Amino acid sequence: MSEIEMAGFFDRLERDRGIKICRESEPNHANVSGIKRSFRGRVHPESAESVRDIVREARRFDVALYPLSCGRNWGYGSSLPVTNNCTIIDLSKLDRIQNERKICREFPVAVVEPGVTQGQLFAAIDEEGLFFNATGAGPETSVLGNSLERGFGYSGLRSDDVLGMEVVLGTGEVMRTGFWGNETASTALRYPSGLGPSPKDLFFQSNFGIVTAIALRLRVKPPCQAAMMVALKGDVDEKAFFDALAELRREGVFTSVMHIGNRHRAKTTLGPIMFDVLEVPADLSEKRRAVDAILEKLPYRRWSGVTAVRGSAAVVDDVFTRVRECMETVANVERIDDASLSKVDVSEAEGRAAARAKSELLQLTRGVPIASPLWSPYWALGQDLPEDSSELDNSDVGLLFCAPVFPLVGKTIVEGVEIIESTLGEFGFVPYLTLNIANEMSILGITNIVFDRRDEAAVKKAHEAIDSLYRRLMDAGHYPYRLGIQSMDHAKECMGSSFETLTELKRVFDPDGIIAPGRYGFA
Repeated sequence: MSEIEMAGFFDRLERDRGIKICRESEPNHANVSGIKRSFRGRVHPESAESVRDIVREARRFDVALYPLSCGRNWGYGSSLPVTNNCTIIDLSKLDRIQNERKICREFPVAVVEPGVTQGQLFAAIDEEGLFFNATGAGPETSVLGNSLERGFGYSGLRSDDVLGMEVVLGTGEVMRTGFWGNETASTALRYPSGLGPSPKDLFFQSNFGIVTAIALRLRVKPPCQAAMMVALKGDVDEKAFFDALAELRREGVFTSVMHIGNRHRAKTTLGPIMFDVLEVPADLSEKRRAVDAILEKLPYRRWSGVTAVRGSAAVVDDVFTRVRECMETVANVERIDDASLSKVDVSEAEGRAAARAKSELLQLTRGVPIASPLWSPYWALGQDLPEDSSELDNSDVGLLFCAPVFPLVGKTIVEGVEIIESTLGEFGFVPYLTLNIANEMSILGITNIVFDRRDEAAVKKAHEAIDSLYRRLMDAGHYPYRLGIQSMDHAKECMGSSFETLTELKRVFDPDGIIAPGRYGFA
Protein backbone atom coordinates (compact mmCIF):
# COMPACT_ATOMS: atom_id res chain seq x y z
CA MET A 1 0.00 0.00 0.00
CA SER A 2 1.26 3.49 -0.86
CA GLU A 3 1.68 6.23 1.73
CA ILE A 4 -1.21 8.11 0.11
CA GLU A 5 -3.55 5.12 0.47
CA MET A 6 -2.39 4.61 4.06
CA ALA A 7 -3.11 8.25 4.82
CA GLY A 8 -6.59 7.80 3.37
CA PHE A 9 -7.23 4.86 5.69
CA PHE A 10 -6.14 6.83 8.74
CA ASP A 11 -8.12 9.91 7.66
CA ARG A 12 -11.35 7.92 7.37
CA LEU A 13 -10.91 6.40 10.80
CA GLU A 14 -10.03 9.73 12.40
CA ARG A 15 -12.52 11.94 10.57
CA ASP A 16 -15.50 9.64 10.04
CA ARG A 17 -15.18 7.20 12.91
CA GLY A 18 -13.64 9.41 15.61
CA ILE A 19 -10.89 6.87 16.37
CA LYS A 20 -7.59 8.08 17.82
CA ILE A 21 -4.62 7.56 15.48
CA CYS A 22 -0.87 7.53 16.09
CA ARG A 23 0.95 7.61 12.76
CA GLU A 24 4.18 5.80 13.57
CA SER A 25 6.45 4.70 10.77
CA GLU A 26 9.82 4.05 12.44
CA PRO A 27 10.82 0.56 13.61
CA ASN A 28 9.95 -0.06 17.25
CA HIS A 29 13.02 -1.49 18.97
CA ALA A 30 11.80 -1.18 22.56
CA ASN A 31 11.09 -4.78 23.44
CA VAL A 32 12.70 -7.12 25.92
CA SER A 33 13.54 -9.74 23.27
CA GLY A 34 15.58 -7.40 21.08
CA ILE A 35 13.35 -8.05 18.05
CA LYS A 36 13.01 -5.43 15.30
CA ARG A 37 9.77 -4.82 13.42
CA SER A 38 8.37 -1.84 11.57
CA PHE A 39 4.70 -0.93 11.44
CA ARG A 40 2.60 1.71 9.73
CA GLY A 41 0.80 3.27 12.66
CA ARG A 42 -1.31 2.60 15.71
CA VAL A 43 -5.05 2.97 16.20
CA HIS A 44 -6.75 3.22 19.60
CA PRO A 45 -10.36 2.02 19.55
CA GLU A 46 -12.41 2.38 22.72
CA SER A 47 -15.22 -0.09 21.97
CA ALA A 48 -15.99 -3.27 20.08
CA GLU A 49 -17.99 -1.17 17.62
CA SER A 50 -14.85 0.86 16.84
CA VAL A 51 -12.91 -2.34 16.26
CA ARG A 52 -15.59 -3.44 13.80
CA ASP A 53 -15.32 -0.08 12.00
CA ILE A 54 -11.54 -0.42 11.77
CA VAL A 55 -11.81 -3.89 10.28
CA ARG A 56 -14.32 -2.76 7.69
CA GLU A 57 -12.14 0.16 6.63
CA ALA A 58 -9.06 -2.09 6.60
CA ARG A 59 -10.82 -4.40 4.13
CA ARG A 60 -11.56 -1.45 1.88
CA PHE A 61 -7.95 -0.21 1.92
CA ASP A 62 -6.27 -3.66 2.18
CA VAL A 63 -4.53 -2.78 5.46
CA ALA A 64 -2.99 -5.51 7.61
CA LEU A 65 -4.02 -5.19 11.27
CA TYR A 66 -2.26 -6.54 14.35
CA PRO A 67 -4.28 -6.49 17.59
CA LEU A 68 -2.64 -6.11 21.01
CA SER A 69 -4.25 -6.26 24.43
CA CYS A 70 -1.78 -4.51 26.75
CA GLY A 71 1.37 -5.36 24.78
CA ARG A 72 3.16 -7.10 27.66
CA ASN A 73 3.82 -10.40 25.92
CA TRP A 74 7.33 -10.38 27.38
CA GLY A 75 9.81 -12.87 26.01
CA TYR A 76 7.50 -13.73 23.11
CA GLY A 77 7.54 -10.42 21.21
CA SER A 78 6.06 -7.85 23.62
CA SER A 79 4.00 -5.37 21.59
CA LEU A 80 5.37 -6.13 18.13
CA PRO A 81 3.62 -7.84 15.20
CA VAL A 82 4.84 -11.03 13.56
CA THR A 83 5.42 -9.35 10.19
CA ASN A 84 6.42 -5.85 9.11
CA ASN A 85 4.13 -3.09 7.82
CA CYS A 86 1.07 -3.89 9.92
CA THR A 87 -1.10 -1.30 11.63
CA ILE A 88 -1.33 -1.94 15.35
CA ILE A 89 -4.78 -2.06 16.95
CA ASP A 90 -4.05 -1.12 20.55
CA LEU A 91 -6.97 -2.53 22.55
CA SER A 92 -5.80 -1.30 25.95
CA LYS A 93 -8.59 1.30 26.09
CA LEU A 94 -11.17 -1.50 25.99
CA ASP A 95 -10.76 -1.90 29.72
CA ARG A 96 -14.20 -2.65 31.14
CA ILE A 97 -15.38 -5.56 33.21
CA GLN A 98 -18.72 -5.50 31.45
CA ASN A 99 -20.77 -7.30 34.11
CA GLU A 100 -18.90 -6.02 37.17
CA ARG A 101 -22.07 -5.22 39.14
CA LYS A 102 -23.55 -8.67 38.48
CA ILE A 103 -20.58 -10.76 39.61
CA CYS A 104 -21.39 -12.82 42.69
CA ARG A 105 -20.84 -16.25 44.24
CA GLU A 106 -23.92 -17.58 42.43
CA PHE A 107 -22.61 -16.24 39.10
CA PRO A 108 -18.78 -16.38 39.34
CA VAL A 109 -18.10 -15.09 35.83
CA ALA A 110 -16.33 -11.90 34.71
CA VAL A 111 -16.79 -10.57 31.18
CA VAL A 112 -13.48 -8.81 30.55
CA GLU A 113 -12.23 -6.73 27.65
CA PRO A 114 -8.61 -6.83 26.37
CA GLY A 115 -7.41 -3.91 28.50
CA VAL A 116 -8.57 -5.39 31.81
CA THR A 117 -5.49 -6.18 33.88
CA GLN A 118 -4.91 -8.78 36.56
CA GLY A 119 -4.79 -6.06 39.20
CA GLN A 120 -8.06 -4.54 38.01
CA LEU A 121 -9.89 -7.87 38.05
CA PHE A 122 -8.54 -8.78 41.49
CA ALA A 123 -9.75 -5.46 42.93
CA ALA A 124 -13.23 -6.01 41.46
CA ILE A 125 -13.82 -9.49 42.86
CA ASP A 126 -11.76 -9.85 46.04
CA GLU A 127 -14.43 -8.50 48.40
CA GLU A 128 -17.03 -10.76 46.76
CA GLY A 129 -15.18 -13.77 48.15
CA LEU A 130 -13.93 -14.73 44.69
CA PHE A 131 -10.55 -15.13 43.04
CA PHE A 132 -9.27 -15.93 39.56
CA ASN A 133 -6.50 -17.96 38.00
CA ALA A 134 -3.72 -15.39 38.37
CA THR A 135 -0.28 -15.75 36.78
CA GLY A 136 3.09 -14.52 38.00
CA ALA A 137 3.28 -11.89 35.24
CA GLY A 138 2.25 -9.04 37.54
CA PRO A 139 -0.78 -6.80 38.07
CA GLU A 140 -0.42 -4.80 34.83
CA THR A 141 -0.80 -7.64 32.33
CA SER A 142 -3.93 -8.41 30.32
CA VAL A 143 -6.16 -11.24 31.51
CA LEU A 144 -7.61 -11.72 28.02
CA GLY A 145 -4.30 -11.55 26.17
CA ASN A 146 -2.65 -14.23 28.28
CA SER A 147 -5.75 -16.43 28.12
CA LEU A 148 -5.72 -16.35 24.29
CA GLU A 149 -2.08 -17.52 24.39
CA ARG A 150 -3.18 -20.49 26.54
CA GLY A 151 -1.25 -19.20 29.52
CA PHE A 152 -1.68 -20.75 32.94
CA GLY A 153 -1.67 -19.61 36.53
CA TYR A 154 -1.69 -21.42 39.85
CA SER A 155 -5.15 -22.94 39.32
CA GLY A 156 -4.87 -24.44 35.85
CA LEU A 157 -4.82 -23.63 32.15
CA ARG A 158 -6.47 -20.29 31.48
CA SER A 159 -8.00 -21.52 28.25
CA ASP A 160 -10.11 -23.91 30.36
CA ASP A 161 -11.54 -20.89 32.21
CA VAL A 162 -12.80 -19.14 29.07
CA LEU A 163 -16.56 -19.70 28.91
CA GLY A 164 -17.26 -17.58 25.84
CA MET A 165 -15.79 -15.09 23.39
CA GLU A 166 -16.94 -11.98 21.57
CA VAL A 167 -15.02 -11.76 18.29
CA VAL A 168 -14.85 -9.27 15.43
CA LEU A 169 -14.16 -11.40 12.37
CA GLY A 170 -12.12 -10.35 9.37
CA THR A 171 -15.42 -9.78 7.54
CA GLY A 172 -16.40 -7.08 10.04
CA GLU A 173 -19.10 -9.29 11.54
CA VAL A 174 -19.36 -9.75 15.32
CA MET A 175 -19.82 -13.24 16.74
CA ARG A 176 -20.36 -14.51 20.26
CA THR A 177 -19.70 -18.17 20.95
CA GLY A 178 -21.97 -20.75 22.59
CA PHE A 179 -25.23 -19.69 24.18
CA TRP A 180 -23.72 -16.20 24.68
CA GLY A 181 -24.69 -15.61 21.07
CA ASN A 182 -28.37 -16.20 21.90
CA GLU A 183 -29.86 -13.33 23.89
CA THR A 184 -32.79 -15.44 25.14
CA ALA A 185 -30.67 -18.30 26.52
CA SER A 186 -30.99 -18.65 30.30
CA THR A 187 -27.65 -20.47 30.48
CA ALA A 188 -25.56 -17.97 28.51
CA LEU A 189 -22.03 -18.07 30.01
CA ARG A 190 -23.10 -20.87 32.35
CA TYR A 191 -22.88 -23.64 29.73
CA PRO A 192 -20.02 -22.62 27.41
CA SER A 193 -20.41 -25.18 24.63
CA GLY A 194 -23.92 -24.16 23.62
CA LEU A 195 -25.47 -26.45 21.02
CA GLY A 196 -23.68 -27.85 18.00
CA PRO A 197 -20.04 -27.19 17.05
CA SER A 198 -18.31 -24.67 19.30
CA PRO A 199 -15.95 -22.31 17.45
CA LYS A 200 -14.41 -20.96 20.67
CA ASP A 201 -11.17 -22.94 20.44
CA LEU A 202 -10.46 -21.55 16.97
CA PHE A 203 -9.58 -18.16 18.44
CA PHE A 204 -6.86 -19.31 20.85
CA GLN A 205 -3.40 -18.78 19.33
CA SER A 206 -4.83 -17.81 15.95
CA ASN A 207 -5.53 -14.83 13.72
CA PHE A 208 -9.07 -15.72 12.69
CA GLY A 209 -10.58 -12.66 14.36
CA ILE A 210 -10.08 -9.95 16.97
CA VAL A 211 -11.36 -10.99 20.39
CA THR A 212 -12.97 -7.99 22.09
CA ALA A 213 -14.23 -9.75 25.25
CA ILE A 214 -14.10 -13.09 27.00
CA ALA A 215 -16.25 -14.54 29.75
CA LEU A 216 -13.88 -15.84 32.41
CA ARG A 217 -14.71 -18.40 35.07
CA LEU A 218 -13.96 -17.21 38.60
CA ARG A 219 -13.50 -19.32 41.72
CA VAL A 220 -15.08 -19.11 45.17
CA LYS A 221 -12.59 -18.71 48.00
CA PRO A 222 -12.53 -21.95 50.02
CA PRO A 223 -12.52 -22.09 53.82
CA CYS A 224 -8.86 -23.09 53.88
CA GLN A 225 -5.99 -22.29 51.50
CA ALA A 226 -2.34 -23.20 51.82
CA ALA A 227 0.74 -23.36 49.62
CA MET A 228 2.69 -26.60 49.45
CA MET A 229 6.43 -26.63 48.85
CA VAL A 230 8.14 -29.85 47.77
CA ALA A 231 11.93 -30.02 47.47
CA LEU A 232 13.87 -32.91 45.98
CA LYS A 233 16.16 -34.60 48.49
CA GLY A 234 19.80 -34.41 47.55
CA ASP A 235 20.56 -38.06 46.79
CA VAL A 236 17.27 -38.98 45.09
CA ASP A 237 16.85 -40.01 41.45
CA GLU A 238 15.06 -37.15 39.66
CA LYS A 239 12.89 -39.59 37.70
CA ALA A 240 11.44 -40.92 40.97
CA PHE A 241 10.66 -37.37 42.08
CA PHE A 242 8.72 -36.54 38.91
CA ASP A 243 6.98 -39.90 38.83
CA ALA A 244 5.77 -39.45 42.41
CA LEU A 245 4.34 -36.03 41.59
CA ALA A 246 2.73 -37.45 38.43
CA GLU A 247 1.04 -40.21 40.40
CA LEU A 248 -0.33 -37.71 42.93
CA ARG A 249 -1.75 -35.64 40.08
CA ARG A 250 -3.36 -38.69 38.48
CA GLU A 251 -4.87 -39.67 41.83
CA GLY A 252 -6.49 -36.24 42.06
CA VAL A 253 -4.48 -35.28 45.16
CA PHE A 254 -3.15 -32.20 43.33
CA THR A 255 -5.92 -30.20 41.68
CA SER A 256 -3.91 -27.02 41.02
CA VAL A 257 -0.84 -26.49 38.86
CA MET A 258 2.38 -27.73 40.42
CA HIS A 259 5.17 -25.31 39.44
CA ILE A 260 8.54 -27.08 39.70
CA GLY A 261 11.57 -24.83 39.31
CA ASN A 262 15.22 -25.75 38.98
CA ARG A 263 17.65 -24.19 41.44
CA HIS A 264 18.51 -21.36 39.06
CA ARG A 265 14.82 -20.45 38.89
CA ALA A 266 14.31 -20.69 42.66
CA LYS A 267 17.25 -18.40 43.37
CA THR A 268 16.16 -15.73 40.89
CA THR A 269 12.58 -15.86 42.18
CA LEU A 270 13.33 -15.74 45.91
CA GLY A 271 16.53 -13.68 45.79
CA PRO A 272 15.09 -10.29 44.79
CA ILE A 273 12.19 -10.68 47.23
CA MET A 274 14.65 -11.24 50.06
CA PHE A 275 16.85 -8.41 48.82
CA ASP A 276 13.90 -6.04 48.97
CA VAL A 277 13.41 -6.56 52.70
CA LEU A 278 16.99 -7.13 53.83
CA GLU A 279 18.04 -4.05 55.78
CA VAL A 280 21.78 -4.66 56.21
CA PRO A 281 24.43 -4.27 55.03
CA ALA A 282 23.91 -0.96 53.26
CA ASP A 283 26.36 -1.56 50.41
CA LEU A 284 24.44 -3.08 47.50
CA SER A 285 27.08 -5.63 46.53
CA GLU A 286 27.44 -6.77 50.14
CA LYS A 287 23.66 -6.89 50.50
CA ARG A 288 23.42 -9.12 47.45
CA ARG A 289 26.13 -11.42 48.81
CA ALA A 290 24.14 -11.64 52.05
CA VAL A 291 21.08 -12.74 50.10
CA ASP A 292 23.12 -15.32 48.19
CA ALA A 293 24.34 -16.72 51.50
CA ILE A 294 20.74 -17.12 52.70
CA LEU A 295 19.74 -18.79 49.44
CA GLU A 296 22.57 -21.32 49.78
CA LYS A 297 21.09 -22.45 53.11
CA LEU A 298 17.64 -23.13 51.70
CA PRO A 299 16.63 -26.78 51.16
CA TYR A 300 15.73 -26.11 47.51
CA ARG A 301 18.34 -28.17 45.71
CA ARG A 302 18.03 -29.42 42.16
CA TRP A 303 14.22 -29.09 41.98
CA SER A 304 11.58 -27.50 44.16
CA GLY A 305 7.86 -27.09 43.52
CA VAL A 306 4.93 -25.07 44.78
CA THR A 307 1.21 -25.65 44.38
CA ALA A 308 -2.04 -24.49 45.92
CA VAL A 309 -4.02 -26.72 48.28
CA ARG A 310 -7.63 -25.65 48.81
CA GLY A 311 -10.78 -26.90 50.49
CA SER A 312 -12.05 -27.47 53.99
CA ALA A 313 -9.49 -27.64 56.79
CA ALA A 314 -9.89 -31.43 56.87
CA VAL A 315 -9.37 -31.77 53.11
CA VAL A 316 -6.23 -29.64 53.20
CA ASP A 317 -4.84 -31.65 56.11
CA ASP A 318 -5.56 -34.91 54.26
CA VAL A 319 -3.75 -33.68 51.15
CA PHE A 320 -0.60 -32.87 53.11
CA THR A 321 -0.77 -36.23 54.86
CA ARG A 322 -1.08 -38.12 51.56
CA VAL A 323 1.73 -36.17 49.89
CA ARG A 324 4.09 -36.71 52.82
CA GLU A 325 3.35 -40.44 52.76
CA CYS A 326 3.91 -40.69 49.01
CA MET A 327 7.04 -38.52 48.86
CA GLU A 328 8.69 -39.41 52.15
CA THR A 329 11.77 -40.88 50.50
CA VAL A 330 12.09 -38.42 47.59
CA ALA A 331 11.22 -34.91 48.80
CA ASN A 332 10.81 -32.62 51.76
CA VAL A 333 7.27 -31.24 52.04
CA GLU A 334 6.51 -27.88 53.68
CA ARG A 335 3.17 -26.26 54.44
CA ILE A 336 2.91 -22.49 54.05
CA ASP A 337 -0.17 -20.76 55.42
CA ASP A 338 -1.06 -17.92 57.75
CA ALA A 339 -0.40 -20.06 60.82
CA SER A 340 3.05 -21.20 59.69
CA LEU A 341 4.05 -17.67 58.68
CA SER A 342 3.08 -16.34 62.11
CA LYS A 343 5.62 -18.71 63.67
CA VAL A 344 8.59 -17.54 61.60
CA ASP A 345 11.20 -15.78 63.72
CA VAL A 346 11.51 -12.33 62.15
CA SER A 347 13.81 -10.86 64.78
CA GLU A 348 16.76 -11.40 62.43
CA ALA A 349 17.10 -10.18 58.86
CA GLU A 350 17.36 -13.72 57.54
CA GLY A 351 14.02 -14.66 59.07
CA ARG A 352 12.32 -11.56 57.71
CA ALA A 353 13.62 -12.28 54.23
CA ALA A 354 12.43 -15.88 54.31
CA ALA A 355 9.01 -14.87 55.68
CA ARG A 356 8.53 -12.32 52.92
CA ALA A 357 9.46 -14.80 50.20
CA LYS A 358 7.07 -17.46 51.54
CA SER A 359 4.31 -14.89 51.97
CA GLU A 360 4.58 -13.86 48.32
CA LEU A 361 4.38 -17.48 47.18
CA LEU A 362 1.28 -17.95 49.33
CA GLN A 363 -0.33 -14.87 47.78
CA LEU A 364 0.27 -16.18 44.26
CA THR A 365 -1.35 -19.52 45.05
CA ARG A 366 -4.35 -17.59 46.41
CA GLY A 367 -4.84 -15.75 43.13
CA VAL A 368 -3.28 -12.43 44.17
CA PRO A 369 -1.37 -10.85 41.25
CA ILE A 370 1.94 -9.50 42.57
CA ALA A 371 4.82 -7.80 40.79
CA SER A 372 7.85 -9.38 42.49
CA PRO A 373 8.25 -12.30 40.01
CA LEU A 374 9.12 -9.71 37.36
CA TRP A 375 12.29 -8.88 39.31
CA SER A 376 13.79 -12.25 38.33
CA PRO A 377 15.50 -11.24 35.05
CA TYR A 378 16.96 -8.11 36.65
CA TRP A 379 18.35 -10.23 39.46
CA ALA A 380 19.76 -12.79 37.02
CA LEU A 381 21.69 -10.04 35.20
CA GLY A 382 22.95 -8.51 38.45
CA GLN A 383 21.05 -5.27 37.83
CA ASP A 384 19.39 -3.02 40.39
CA LEU A 385 15.75 -3.79 41.08
CA PRO A 386 13.51 -1.12 39.48
CA GLU A 387 10.63 0.58 41.22
CA ASP A 388 8.35 -0.47 38.35
CA SER A 389 9.28 -4.01 37.35
CA SER A 390 6.70 -3.99 34.53
CA GLU A 391 8.90 -1.68 32.44
CA LEU A 392 10.90 -4.59 31.06
CA ASP A 393 10.64 -3.34 27.48
CA ASN A 394 12.30 -0.06 28.43
CA SER A 395 15.10 -1.67 30.43
CA ASP A 396 18.44 -3.17 29.41
CA VAL A 397 17.17 -6.66 30.19
CA GLY A 398 16.98 -9.20 27.37
CA LEU A 399 14.53 -12.07 27.75
CA LEU A 400 13.49 -14.98 25.51
CA PHE A 401 11.30 -18.00 26.25
CA CYS A 402 11.00 -21.52 24.90
CA ALA A 403 7.95 -23.51 26.02
CA PRO A 404 7.96 -27.23 25.17
CA VAL A 405 5.44 -29.84 26.36
CA PHE A 406 6.60 -33.21 27.71
CA PRO A 407 4.70 -36.38 28.63
CA LEU A 408 4.19 -36.62 32.39
CA VAL A 409 6.74 -39.44 32.70
CA GLY A 410 9.86 -39.05 34.82
CA LYS A 411 12.29 -40.62 32.34
CA THR A 412 11.07 -38.45 29.43
CA ILE A 413 11.08 -35.29 31.54
CA VAL A 414 14.70 -35.85 32.58
CA GLU A 415 15.70 -36.48 28.98
CA GLY A 416 13.96 -33.27 27.90
CA VAL A 417 15.69 -31.29 30.62
CA GLU A 418 19.02 -32.65 29.43
CA ILE A 419 18.32 -31.31 25.92
CA ILE A 420 17.51 -27.88 27.37
CA GLU A 421 20.54 -27.71 29.65
CA SER A 422 23.05 -29.02 27.13
CA THR A 423 21.80 -26.81 24.29
CA LEU A 424 21.76 -23.58 26.26
CA GLY A 425 25.05 -24.51 27.92
CA GLU A 426 26.71 -24.72 24.50
CA PHE A 427 25.79 -21.07 23.97
CA GLY A 428 26.86 -20.03 27.46
CA PHE A 429 23.38 -19.35 28.87
CA VAL A 430 21.98 -20.37 32.24
CA PRO A 431 18.67 -22.26 31.82
CA TYR A 432 15.99 -20.79 34.08
CA LEU A 433 13.48 -23.61 33.93
CA THR A 434 10.04 -24.28 35.38
CA LEU A 435 8.14 -27.52 34.77
CA ASN A 436 4.42 -27.12 35.30
CA ILE A 437 2.06 -30.03 35.87
CA ALA A 438 -1.18 -28.64 34.47
CA ASN A 439 -3.06 -31.89 33.80
CA GLU A 440 -2.81 -35.63 34.36
CA MET A 441 -0.81 -36.50 31.24
CA SER A 442 1.58 -33.68 30.33
CA ILE A 443 3.94 -31.15 31.83
CA LEU A 444 4.71 -27.70 30.38
CA GLY A 445 8.34 -26.64 30.36
CA ILE A 446 8.92 -22.89 30.55
CA THR A 447 12.58 -22.07 29.85
CA ASN A 448 13.97 -18.58 29.65
CA ILE A 449 17.37 -17.07 29.12
CA VAL A 450 18.44 -13.55 30.02
CA PHE A 451 21.01 -11.33 28.34
CA ASP A 452 22.15 -7.73 28.15
CA ARG A 453 20.11 -6.13 25.40
CA ARG A 454 22.67 -3.34 24.97
CA ASP A 455 25.11 -5.93 23.59
CA GLU A 456 24.19 -6.73 19.98
CA ALA A 457 26.38 -9.82 19.99
CA ALA A 458 24.58 -11.11 23.08
CA VAL A 459 21.19 -10.49 21.44
CA LYS A 460 22.27 -12.40 18.33
CA LYS A 461 23.62 -15.31 20.38
CA ALA A 462 20.44 -15.45 22.49
CA HIS A 463 18.26 -15.83 19.41
CA GLU A 464 20.58 -18.46 17.97
CA ALA A 465 20.38 -20.38 21.25
CA ILE A 466 16.58 -20.33 21.38
CA ASP A 467 16.30 -21.28 17.69
CA SER A 468 18.65 -24.21 18.26
CA LEU A 469 16.72 -25.27 21.35
CA TYR A 470 13.40 -25.29 19.48
CA ARG A 471 14.95 -27.42 16.73
CA ARG A 472 16.51 -30.00 19.03
CA LEU A 473 13.38 -30.35 21.16
CA MET A 474 11.15 -30.74 18.10
CA ASP A 475 13.53 -33.29 16.58
CA ALA A 476 13.01 -35.30 19.79
CA GLY A 477 9.21 -34.97 19.42
CA HIS A 478 8.76 -32.30 22.10
CA TYR A 479 6.73 -29.54 20.47
CA PRO A 480 6.08 -26.09 21.98
CA TYR A 481 2.71 -25.11 23.40
CA ARG A 482 3.38 -21.43 22.70
CA LEU A 483 5.56 -19.47 20.28
CA GLY A 484 7.22 -16.08 20.18
CA ILE A 485 6.72 -13.87 17.14
CA GLN A 486 10.22 -14.72 15.87
CA SER A 487 9.45 -18.46 15.92
CA MET A 488 6.08 -18.66 14.17
CA ASP A 489 7.61 -20.58 11.25
CA HIS A 490 7.55 -23.66 13.51
CA ALA A 491 3.75 -23.59 13.78
CA LYS A 492 2.94 -25.56 10.62
CA GLU A 493 5.23 -28.43 11.58
CA CYS A 494 3.75 -28.55 15.09
CA MET A 495 0.13 -28.63 13.88
CA GLY A 496 0.78 -31.39 11.37
CA SER A 497 -2.16 -32.62 9.31
CA SER A 498 -4.60 -30.08 10.79
CA PHE A 499 -2.74 -27.06 9.42
CA GLU A 500 -4.20 -27.13 5.88
CA THR A 501 -7.78 -27.46 7.15
CA LEU A 502 -7.23 -24.64 9.62
CA THR A 503 -5.83 -22.53 6.78
CA GLU A 504 -9.11 -23.00 4.92
CA LEU A 505 -11.02 -21.88 8.02
CA LYS A 506 -8.80 -18.79 8.21
CA ARG A 507 -10.07 -17.84 4.73
CA VAL A 508 -13.66 -18.24 5.91
CA PHE A 509 -13.29 -16.00 8.96
CA ASP A 510 -10.82 -13.54 7.40
CA PRO A 511 -11.19 -13.78 3.60
CA ASP A 512 -8.84 -10.87 2.88
CA GLY A 513 -6.13 -12.03 5.28
CA ILE A 514 -5.95 -8.66 7.03
CA ILE A 515 -5.79 -9.80 10.65
CA ALA A 516 -2.35 -10.50 12.17
CA PRO A 517 -0.65 -12.05 9.12
CA GLY A 518 1.86 -14.71 10.10
CA ARG A 519 0.49 -15.30 13.59
CA TYR A 520 0.81 -19.02 14.34
CA GLY A 521 1.70 -19.63 10.74
CA PHE A 522 -1.52 -18.43 9.09
CA ALA A 523 -1.13 -15.87 6.32
